[in-house]
This record gives sequence, C-alpha cells and structure tokens, in this order.
Amino acid sequence: MGTFSIWHWLLVLLIVGGIVSVIVITARRRDPMHPSQISGFGGWLLLLAIGQCLSPLRNLGELAAGAEGYRTAATMPNGTVLVAGEILINLAFIAFQVYVVVAMLKRWVIFPRLFLYQWFLIMALPIIDVVWVATIMGMPLSRVFPATELGSAIGAVIALGIWVWYTSVSVRVRNTFTR
Repeated sequence: MGTFSIWHWLLVLLIVGGIVSVIVITARRRDPMHPSQISGFGGWLLLLAIGQCLSPLRNLGELAAGAEGYRTAATMPNGTVLVAGEILINLAFIAFQVYVVVAMLKRWVIFPRLFLYQWFLIMALPIIDVVWVATIMGMPLSRVFPATELGSAIGAVIALGIWVWYTSVSVRVRNTFTR
C-alpha cells in the first residue's frame, strides 16, 4: 500500500486518455444538428455517464479502505452498532447510486430527477453520518466532524451541482431520457 505502481499509472492514463479522446472526437463534429436530433450518450452527457458509472465503484473502494478504521471502532463501547450503522448507510447510498446508473443506462425519463435526489443525498449523508456517530458515541458534533473535511465536501457538492444544472437545461438530456 502507499505506493503507486506502474499498473495504477497505466489505469489513470487509460481513464484520462479515454476522456480526452471522447472530448476530441466530440469537438471534431462540425456538422450543426437540429436540437431534436441531439440525443444519446455523447458530448458532456458522456462524461456525466462515465462519472456516474464509476461513482458506486469509488464509494465501494472507500468503504473497503475504511475497513481498518471500522475494526478499530468496533472495539469501542457501542462500536459494533456504530460500525453496522455506518456500513448500512454507505451500502444504502451505493445501492441508490446503482439504481441511478440503471435509470441512466435504460434512459428512463426519471433519471434527471434521481440525479437531483442523489445530489441532495450527497449533501445530507455527511450530516447524517456525523449525527449518527455523535449520538452513538455520545460525543459533541465538533469533535466528530473536523473542519478540514468541510472543504472537500463543499467542493464535491459544487461540482455535482454543476452536473445537476446541466441535466436540467440540456437538450441532449431531454431528448435522451424519454422511456
């Protein structure tokens, strides 16, 4: 652990290269299309789709990476209840993310609304988590949630908020999700 092997770099290069090639191919399309013809996973919607498909995997990876912390927390008083709740909260969110991915891939008309709900959940989950830990462990909220984590949480909410805005105004999104 702790080192970045050649395989990790290769995977990063593959992902970044794929995204760059999608952007270049999309940019080369010069033929103007009528708005009613713009549909399917292309343009910015393709980037959103890639991110949406990878997000449950990322969250599963974060859950697995926290296994050692869960083992340590389980030894504390009320630790098993704490860990069980944490894992259930995370697994429920991952299951919802998978449902959103299925809605996206099946092109259900409800996808933009589900994506919005996912954004709300991303804002609510840290609060739910902090309240859960503080309640179970009997600790003050300020000790459970360090201010250093606030910046990354705000950044994620803003970035996903831009994608939520995109799904609400995009002609491609409106034309793609019609089932």
